[in-house]
Amino acid sequence: TIKEYAVKQISKKSSNNQSLLSLNLEENIKIARNEIKILKYLNKKENNDIIPRIYDHYEDSNDIWFAYDKGGNSLSSLSFKIKGEFEKGERIYNIQKGIFLKLLFTNILQFKLFIKNMLSGIEFINSQNIIHSDIKPENILIEYSKLNNNFEIKKIKIIDYGSSFNYANVSNINSNTPEYLCPEITINNKNFLRDLHESNKYINCIDIWSFGITLLELCLCCPIWMSYKSKVFINGKNYYTIGYFGCKGREGNKIYQKQIELSKNLGKILKNSLLQIFDKSEKEMFVDLLSKMLEFNYKKRININYSKYQKIPLKSSDINLIYKSGVIRSNSSNI
Repeated sequence: TIKEYAVKQISKKSSNNQSLLSLNLEENIKIARNEIKILKYLNKKENNDIIPRIYDHYEDSNDIWFAYDKGGNSLSSLSFKIKGEFEKGERIYNIQKGIFLKLLFTNILQFKLFIKNMLSGIEFINSQNIIHSDIKPENILIEYSKLNNNFEIKKIKIIDYGSSFNYANVSNINSNTPEYLCPEITINNKNFLRDLHESNKYINCIDIWSFGITLLELCLCCPIWMSYKSKVFINGKNYYTIGYFGCKGREGNKIYQKQIELSKNLGKILKNSLLQIFDKSEKEMFVDLLSKMLEFNYKKRININYSKYQKIPLKSSDINLIYKSGVIRSNSSNI
């Protein structure tokens, strides 16, 4: 049997000697070595399918190479197709929903299972005193099947551990995507950093917020970082918008102000979203969960514990149904 692997290569040399490129190379080398270290550490623990398994790594004077599990496609590529076009002489980015995103929101059981498995994966990572710190659609790989009217998520992988760190080493916090970082990291809240360093009580705060933002992005049908005028189609209507945290320069202060607004107006923000295709009880349940994940005060943000969260995204009656039914709702063409 032939097994396929994903291979990552990080160059250790630049074609020129510009200092900026040299600094970027040094940072990339540091990130690559950290990812190998974190994956090897996590792989020694219980076999958790959501964590990629690293099989081999090699470093010489030119490159760093490592091979790990081959996953599916990124949630970002499965969710959105972005195409630039002109309307009345104005540049507009038409954001079209991918087939997977349509299927996900027209099958409530698979949607809940996706949330449940992601929370389980984050719980496992955090239980090893590791914070991923870069949970976002690009770093979630999905394999799924669709046969006739049956849809099923086969596999989920959380990838890219270059920014991951042990909770006690808060000085190692690093992410290139500030739109998914929690407020206390956005403004470098020293009280939070102290609390995190002294205890793992708040170890879930960073990754839970990031996953909450990922879910928000899917609901709003627009990449959260998009700073250009875009057109999205939701529930039979076109809307012109930008990503919720979209701002030129990706300025932390502007993102932080939007985070404050988000915590106060989540229900209003979700009014024109894919959640409208859910029935009232399902929608209320999800908004309640998302509000707990995106709680602005990190001390009140939902804390992952399997016994607590397993009943939040899944009603007990759903658990048996998940494996018996993947039938897609008939209104999938309208979202």
